[in-house]
Amino acid sequence: MKLCLIPIRRWEIAALLGILVLAAALRLGAPGITEFKRDEGNMAQRALDLVRGRDFPLLGLSSSVSIPNPPVSVYLFAFPFALDDNPLAATVFVGGLNVIAVGLAWGFARRYYRPSAAVVAGVLYAVGPWAAIYSRKIWAQDLLPPFIIAVVWTGILAFAEKKRWAGWVHWPLLAITIQIHYAAFILIPITLVTMVLWRENLRWRQ
Repeated sequence: MKLCLIPIRRWEIAALLGILVLAAALRLGAPGITEFKRDEGNMAQRALDLVRGRDFPLLGLSSSVSIPNPPVSVYLFAFPFALDDNPLAATVFVGGLNVIAVGLAWGFARRYYRPSAAVVAGVLYAVGPWAAIYSRKIWAQDLLPPFIIAVVWTGILAFAEKKRWAGWVHWPLLAITIQIHYAAFILIPITLVTMVLWRENLRWRQ
């Protein structure tokens, strides 16, 4: 697999900073302008119950087909609610994770394509309307973007680039991501395809 081995130049750093500022403005600016309905309220209540020691949930919120989601999303939302019981803290937490996702997308595109592709990918992701809107809600699935990119990236590092450490990170990260929201099950076939494409690298010694 070809890698971009060009050292990072000053203009790239400047472009990345601009992309992250733009992403942060759209995801963190005016956090009070966001939806807060039943699902958001239920998630906030469960996270607060966990933080205050009233409950330790073993299941997350029910999905649209009445199947409960795993509880990892509640555990993650406990972090902002441990600092402040105002839902705005959790909204900013989601936005911050999604800004990180934009940075990861830039890094992924640069490593496996080229600097210009990284800039285009970063800008498009930063300003994407739906990407920005769904970075401002207290929903389990809105936590997924940085985890999904990290799972795919560590999979390629492990199976295509033969990085042993990435293999150790990939599998627990995959398990955690799936337990944030069932939508992440799509990562299982992606991992399997990655393993098939680079099956000659599945046994290596370093």
